[in-house]
Amino acid sequence: MKTLSQMLAIEAEMAKPRHYLGWFGVLDRAVLLVIISYVAFGIMGYWRYGEELYGSISLNIPTDEVLSQVAKAFIAMAIYLTYPLAGFVIIDIIMNHFWNKSGELKNAVLKESILRVCTVLLICITGIIAPKLGPLLSLVGALTISLLNLVFPALIEICLYYPPEYNYGKLKWKLVKDIFYVIIGILILVQGTIFSIMDMISEWGGDETTTEGTTATTVKVTTTTGGMDTAPELASPEAPGLIFF
Repeated sequence: MKTLSQMLAIEAEMAKPRHYLGWFGVLDRAVLLVIISYVAFGIMGYWRYGEELYGSISLNIPTDEVLSQVAKAFIAMAIYLTYPLAGFVIIDIIMNHFWNKSGELKNAVLKESILRVCTVLLICITGIIAPKLGPLLSLVGALTISLLNLVFPALIEICLYYPPEYNYGKLKWKLVKDIFYVIIGILILVQGTIFSIMDMISEWGGDETTTEGTTATTVKVTTTTGGMDTAPELASPEAPGLIFF
């Protein structure tokens, strides 16, 4: 889902762009490989850590085992090798379509290098500020899946077939299909954004009197017949306690 912005750029740079689409083309095989790897990692991660699984499985990997360190090294290498591809479209749009659109920008290479460094620093700062990526990834997914996968393609197809020389097919089934996609996309956008923001507030904002993995205890105060309070004593773990969220 997150590589939608890179598809056209990759196709444009291919030596044989006609091999990119179609049945069993480059795109189909790449998506199939990504799906298999994601499903395998998801199943094995949840199988190992269960409900304690974080938004990124790298946060669950222990730090005191050699094999775990090797796995983290491979994850870091994968990020390092794919990071330039993920940022290629951003830099290309900013430099070639806005900042240096005319091709006459002075010191273009230097300014592009500064732009790349600033982009990397901004992403690193975001990762430091929000180490728990679950709510943030949910928000990004709600925005990208709904808009890039459903709403925008449907609206583009509606505009494409709107001129009189084209048509929406028998009983205007293409128009009905696109309107259905737009409605579903807007519902996903609204619902996903609301729940993601709620998760971000509960995860990052506010003071918490209790944290995950701890057991809330209550203090039980007993009184004597004369009305004087005695020393407080801890209630048993089975007793219901007051938990602040």
